[in-house]
Amino acid sequence: MPMPGPRTLSADDVYALTAYIPVLNDLVPHEFVTDRNSLPKVEMRNRDNFTWTDPRPDTMATPRLAAAMIFALALLIGAAASSTAQAQSATVDEGRNLAFDRSKGNCLTCHVIKGGNLPGSIGPELINIKSKYPNRDDLIAILNDETLRNPLTVMPPFGRNRILTEKEISAVVDFLQTL
Repeated sequence: MPMPGPRTLSADDVYALTAYIPVLNDLVPHEFVTDRNSLPKVEMRNRDNFTWTDPRPDTMATPRLAAAMIFALALLIGAAASSTAQAQSATVDEGRNLAFDRSKGNCLTCHVIKGGNLPGSIGPELINIKSKYPNRDDLIAILNDETLRNPLTVMPPFGRNRILTEKEISAVVDFLQTL
């Protein structure tokens, strides 16, 4: 999603749109909490006049069935985005724990990170990371072995030296992209 650019929206973006569009169209109050239980109760204004019928004879679609199928698809997308967001949140938490762990990622030894205690000042402050590095592969490369890009760096090659696994590096990148 969207159609001209598949997968350009994250699961969080899809969930946010699913929650925001009913508010934007005054279908629900601004304080409405959108979740898998409340979203099916939202009544779309023109629900009874949605008359598109799939012209293919093998679908046996009726106007009401087509509308119900589209609404069910929207609910599934919202539920999938919610579960994906929860899984991504767990990965972000794992990445934060690794970044703050003095025996693993140890990012705080060199960097200031919001929420971290006793940060160092050797490396740059880790803020606005997603705007600085929109391509997550760049961050993965930096954490894996920054010496390939900058031979004079003091950044440890976490991947090359097997300080962190690929999965752990990915989790740290997920966390860094939230900063």
